[in-house]
Amino acid sequence: MKTMTALLFALALALGAQLALAARSVIISNSSFEIGTYFGANAWYGSSLTNEFGAGWQNNFGSGLANWIGKDDGTGPADNGKRPDKTCVVYLSAYSPNGVTMYHTNVRQPLNFDTTKQYVLQFWHNASSYGKNQSCVFDVTLQGISAAGSESLSGGDFGFTNTAVGGSNPYHYKQIIFTSLWTTAYLRFRNCATTALNNESTYLLLDGICLYQLDRTNDIIVKNPSFEASSYQGPGGGGMGFINQTAGFAPLNDIMAGWTYYDGGYNAASFGTATNSSPFFGGWVPVPEGMNAFMDSKSEFWYGNSLKQTMLKQTINGLTVNQDYCLSYRYQARPGFNNIYSPSNFTVKIGDIEVHRDDLMPWGNEFLSATNSFKADATSMELVFGTSNSVDGASMCLDDVAIWPIPEPLALSALGLGLAVWLAGRRA
Repeated sequence: MKTMTALLFALALALGAQLALAARSVIISNSSFEIGTYFGANAWYGSSLTNEFGAGWQNNFGSGLANWIGKDDGTGPADNGKRPDKTCVVYLSAYSPNGVTMYHTNVRQPLNFDTTKQYVLQFWHNASSYGKNQSCVFDVTLQGISAAGSESLSGGDFGFTNTAVGGSNPYHYKQIIFTSLWTTAYLRFRNCATTALNNESTYLLLDGICLYQLDRTNDIIVKNPSFEASSYQGPGGGGMGFINQTAGFAPLNDIMAGWTYYDGGYNAASFGTATNSSPFFGGWVPVPEGMNAFMDSKSEFWYGNSLKQTMLKQTINGLTVNQDYCLSYRYQARPGFNNIYSPSNFTVKIGDIEVHRDDLMPWGNEFLSATNSFKADATSMELVFGTSNSVDGASMCLDDVAIWPIPEPLALSALGLGLAVWLAGRRA
């Protein structure tokens, strides 16, 4: 019986690992609004910012000239809250001077979908505390390109009410699970004016937009699982891709959408995302899923123990106590300066459960794939990837994080087939 259980469990892990390796991300250009003209203090007063706020997005004003749109780092409408990802967010205005004529702004981007699959849309949002109006109403829709009409992803024409978080509180987080009616459609965010607003605009702030296909209908949601919400890094989208390397980048040490980074207590570890064209990854290994992968770089080469690890963390919600789960991810080490290689103590924990440990993380010319199991002991557990190194500049690289329950519905048929084959072999 124990042999049977082990066989079934191994089959579930193997099938799940194959599914987890499929491409999942829908690439959204400039998903963190870092590319485009930077508008500085008070430059947001205007109505002719057209498409300068960011590559990849189109804006479509409502009627009138009271519509403002731009990219901001806290000197204009983005005047409260802790930015979810890097330096800038986008802002959209809405204005209704008499409660009848409604002016609104929206941004949209054409994307491709499989109409038989479910998708998860994730984003962070806030409202400006500027002036008298510290709230706004907005909707999220898909608009068919080859067919007329639109599909609401927000539960109605005016689906979300948004209020300013205030101070340095985190932005609101929202996720929407949907199936598209179209193979090609615009994803649109619109700030809506529904009533008179005392002749003042109200502003919607958006950042860290992430979209990916669900491998399984019962997947546990991981925020920004392939680091696509973080888009391009560095001033103007250039540079090596590090977030907290200099004051020119965001000076806080944990603003990557959905994740928190701990630098090991030495304040000299840099982190961010890189693409295949980045000098950090270029000519080394390809990004395994989507466009981005996480990377960090440590210069405290004298610490080589797990107590001084750098860590990438996220709280995972929606777990069932005593349920078995698969956790999959792709990982790799990057050599230090002059190709000296010696990162160490790569560990993966969820809660107090250590599911992976490499005392000397292997390195090659491609990302490694890992699928491990754990039994949930709480409904919310912290997922932590950690590593230390003993060589200046060595790095931890991650991508494509997924969690799902065992057994999963799709796996049951495969398990049944495997069981039949196993029984046939026993009878032979």
